[in-house]
Amino acid sequence: MKVPFFMFHSIGESGAPPGYRFPMEEFRTFLAYLREEGVRTPTLKDYLSERGEGASARAAVLLTFDDGWRDNLSVVWPLLEEFGFRASFFPSVSLVETEGIMGWEDLRRLAAAGMEIGSHGMSHDLLAGQSEAGLLRELQESKRRLEGELGIEAAFFSLPRGYLPPELPALARRAGYRGLCVSRAGYNSGAADPFRWRRFPVRSSMTAADLRAIVEGRGARLAKIFIGEKVREALRIRHRWRWLR
Repeated sequence: MKVPFFMFHSIGESGAPPGYRFPMEEFRTFLAYLREEGVRTPTLKDYLSERGEGASARAAVLLTFDDGWRDNLSVVWPLLEEFGFRASFFPSVSLVETEGIMGWEDLRRLAAAGMEIGSHGMSHDLLAGQSEAGLLRELQESKRRLEGELGIEAAFFSLPRGYLPPELPALARRAGYRGLCVSRAGYNSGAADPFRWRRFPVRSSMTAADLRAIVEGRGARLAKIFIGEKVREALRIRHRWRWLR
């Protein structure tokens, strides 16, 4: 069964990154659709475990939230609780407690409520062009800080800024992670490499109907989303090489 992972950032707040502020009412509409259709929202750890035991016959999507925006606590969490869903949150560790970002106590509350907390790196820096030693520090130090502050296993890493250094999956394994989420649109099957899990970026311009098309895996809306992401990916690659020069 092909499973979509969604990459959210902020829900409804004006202080978050402009291209990734998904409207609150559209998010509520999407959650209502998932509940009506009986779609589950397991954590990454749950999904990995289920995959090992044989995929469940019930449909599933994974909800992930990058950066650690404060509305993840004030807006997202209450809606997840209302609809009976879970999600995975990836704060950038050095930004915790800064303006607009959740604090350690906020993250503890999410973890205590059964939400999953993983790493989005230390500083949200672009990882392309860094040395292996620098990449390993990003992976290890962010994991150590999260586990020390929250008393949990930070089992998964979410790639910041969309550029995947070829050596990062192997380094993430070495650092003790169980999986790695990227920001390349696409579905994950049971056979997918957990250190290259794809996610559909959720952008400000999208609607609940777009997310529904992704879940259902068909239609003109889905084709338009894939075309848009292919164009963005090509532009990112071009920009990356300019930056490296």
